[in-house]
Amino acid sequence: MSLMMVGIMDKKLNFLHIYQSKNTKGQPKHIIVSRAIINAIEDGYWVDGEKLPTEKVLAGATSFSLGTVQRALASLVEDGYLRRKRGSGTFVTPLQRRLGEPWIYRTLSADGTRFIPMTSKVIDRFYPAPAAIPQPLRAERHGRREILCVERIITAEHYSFFSQYYVNTKRFPLFEEEQANNLDNENFVQLIQNSYKEKLGRVIHNVRPIQLSPIVSQSLSVPDGTYGTELKIMGIGVNGNLIFINHLYLPVGGDCYIHF
Repeated sequence: MSLMMVGIMDKKLNFLHIYQSKNTKGQPKHIIVSRAIINAIEDGYWVDGEKLPTEKVLAGATSFSLGTVQRALASLVEDGYLRRKRGSGTFVTPLQRRLGEPWIYRTLSADGTRFIPMTSKVIDRFYPAPAAIPQPLRAERHGRREILCVERIITAEHYSFFSQYYVNTKRFPLFEEEQANNLDNENFVQLIQNSYKEKLGRVIHNVRPIQLSPIVSQSLSVPDGTYGTELKIMGIGVNGNLIFINHLYLPVGGDCYIHF
């Protein structure tokens, strides 16, 4: 066996273990596999234009059936992450041609050539006072413990920013019930889609320059008085219902772009 083939075999043995999401309860098997492949691609494990192992090889390296792997790959071809070449196999679609998922934002390298993988860490969860709840979500509040705020630090290589994610736990109880560390590194849009079948239909972005609050500055370990950008994101479902509100606080000086 050649060294190149050994590399392919190593990848097919390890990718699911490395990139499978922590929270897969209730998710269809093909979603678990496709999500792991997406994570691997976004992290550079499989690079642009690289050929993936065959469906049989991928199935043999996981606990999933050949049919499950085939369904996962087919969905990724449809979404634009992969492309098939007749008689040659399945390849990672180059970034500039990739459609991807309905991300609400992504981090783009300063030279514009690649999306930077993001990691996230939940640092707090709490039910804010009524006055602190974003206005569009106040109408959904019928009790004291309904609108939850999940605070996270999101990191893209050497740049970190602060996130406040507001969600109704009567509709989406997972955000309250799940252990906080199980929400680390999760794409909340995908989590809601997979767990509650609530698909995102429209996203509204509003941006303004601000001076970061002391709490945000302290959380990001930047000096008090640091300026930055506030990005307010509102996610609306295909049925017109409000799903979430996400506030991002981004200090100046980052070596990447926020792409949406």
